[in-house]
Amino acid sequence: RDDSWRGWLAILFSKYIPSSFASRHVLLWDWVWSIRVSERPRPLIAIWPRGGAKSTSAELATIAVATRQARKYGWYLCETQDQADDHVQNVATLFQDAGFERAINKYGTAKGWRRNRVWTKSGFTLDALGLDTARRGAKLDENRPDWVVIDDIDGELDTEDTTLKKIRVLTRKVLPAGSSDL
Repeated sequence: RDDSWRGWLAILFSKYIPSSFASRHVLLWDWVWSIRVSERPRPLIAIWPRGGAKSTSAELATIAVATRQARKYGWYLCETQDQADDHVQNVATLFQDAGFERAINKYGTAKGWRRNRVWTKSGFTLDALGLDTARRGAKLDENRPDWVVIDDIDGELDTEDTTLKKIRVLTRKVLPAGSSDL
């Protein structure tokens, strides 16, 4: 049995991964695999070029922390709500590919398997969040986000003022809303 991230990716997601990994991918996956329940990892900031598989890697990393039950509640944060919704839909497809089931309420309907939320039977939930809708203090039941993916937050026409505003939203609204082990 191969408990490594390489083995996990090869078994579940071989169609999404290359035959070899660049050093940036190894750095990311070693970091993801080191995340433990209730432990705050060192933050990882990975700035990758277009076409470098950053979004696919971030989406797969979300599946990894859910599969390993290292995290309970995540946000997928993008510049706009529409972008974030698209990524959460991609993650939903990956969850289905990995055999995850939807969370069902006592009335037999899905608790959250829609464009902006995926809630699995195993308890992991991922919400889409756009910087244009970022909120402070948000939580799901008793859980504050303990997993945040920040992806596609830059815009082609961003000015210095726009960039500073985004930094303020990230540092004053998004990151402070996280759990102690975010």
